[in-house]
Amino acid sequence: MNWLILDAVYLWRKQYTNKPGLYWVYGTILITSSALLHSYLSVRSNPFIVYQETGSGIFSVLYINGFIRGLYHLALSFVAFDIGQQEHYVYSIVWLVIAAGLIVFGQSSNKTLINKIGFSILVLVVLKALIIDLSNLDGLYSALSFIGLGLCLVAIGWLFQRFKSKAALKPAVSG
Repeated sequence: MNWLILDAVYLWRKQYTNKPGLYWVYGTILITSSALLHSYLSVRSNPFIVYQETGSGIFSVLYINGFIRGLYHLALSFVAFDIGQQEHYVYSIVWLVIAAGLIVFGQSSNKTLINKIGFSILVLVVLKALIIDLSNLDGLYSALSFIGLGLCLVAIGWLFQRFKSKAALKPAVSG
């Protein structure tokens, strides 16, 4: 706050001096420094924003699922395992987006392992949607959910073919 007060004094004194540019430069330096310092203190050194190491593999899966579970069950009860229909769909949608993102990233950067992981997650999401999500629905909702799942798979297939055609069009680099 002292820097901002001194900046206000410099900007006020700028009017009454024969070198207003000098006060303007120092005032700009002070306000910029204050903004950078406050940004650093509010984001990087904030005790409420903590970097949480999630590990790799199974720990990331548990973290994502735990985050979704925490949105629906604030107490994170391990006694009552009641999972509502909406929560089932959120799990499916989140993991479908993650699988699609991994597939797109794997295809665009030619990383086959990431591509295989993305397709493995996609297979698990489709199986979950067919076995668990659609079994609780009947009538029109079941048909709409099945059509939505099919459209998502068609879109992912279209992206996969698009990346494959781009890779086929690239000329081979001779060494």
